[in-house]
Amino acid sequence: MARARPSLLSRLNGSGPGQLIWSDSSAVSGGGSWRGRQQCSHPRDQQGRGRSVKLWEAAGCPLSESQGRMREVDHSNGVGAVADGGGIGWLLEPYVVDCVTLARGVESADLASRLGARSGQEPRLSSAEEAVDVLTDPDIDSVARVGRAGDWAFAVEYGDAAGYTEAGLRAVSRDGAEAISFLMTPWNPPSMFAYYEDGIHICSFGIGEETRRWGREPDLLVPALEKVGVLPGRQACDADRQRGQRLSMMAIEEHFGLRLRKRDIVASRLPLFRVRER
Repeated sequence: MARARPSLLSRLNGSGPGQLIWSDSSAVSGGGSWRGRQQCSHPRDQQGRGRSVKLWEAAGCPLSESQGRMREVDHSNGVGAVADGGGIGWLLEPYVVDCVTLARGVESADLASRLGARSGQEPRLSSAEEAVDVLTDPDIDSVARVGRAGDWAFAVEYGDAAGYTEAGLRAVSRDGAEAISFLMTPWNPPSMFAYYEDGIHICSFGIGEETRRWGREPDLLVPALEKVGVLPGRQACDADRQRGQRLSMMAIEEHFGLRLRKRDIVASRLPLFRVRER
């Protein structure tokens, strides 16, 4: 199934349709499987203003005593990221990043290599805008800016991304490593989450469509999703799909201990690798 994808120019301007090509495979839980190869370009950053609020207020859902302790949240990015700026909720902001792959058990340069970067490269420090400019070279199909956040190496891909393909995630997670991928498609939801370990597809689902899951352990995150009220049926947030998506990202963040500061991705200069070359 093909979906129209925005041109690089329209993505940088923050508008336009999108294209996403998925291939079906056997489903483990809740219906068909989604896998994809996504062409990604870096869009413009979006700034927000706000204040610190409680986690559940930021997510837009009522807090019950059974839903655990409250935490302070910085709502300035519009999605309720953790106040220290280390959460992943900001990934939901439209057209900030498209494809983010995280790996535990490998270094950031090794992550680039597993995604397809050729050996012997001398990575240069690059901004997001400079990464997009590299793609004007007709012999380069994709690049990745890499770094490290706590236990996880991360790669933000631009161009014809490998980080959400089955082959890419198997390669990133080989030899006992773990891999998490986010494919953000606000122009054509759902955005996708996938988790692989030791080359095996463990769990995947669409952000906002958590009742439909697949992988070897499709219910791996069910306790975390239930804890924040996303499951069963996200009853607390039926009136606002975006609030449910924020809670889902928070559940993933807490389960895996993910901390990825927006400023490290958007504002920092990071080592850039050429991933797909002709």
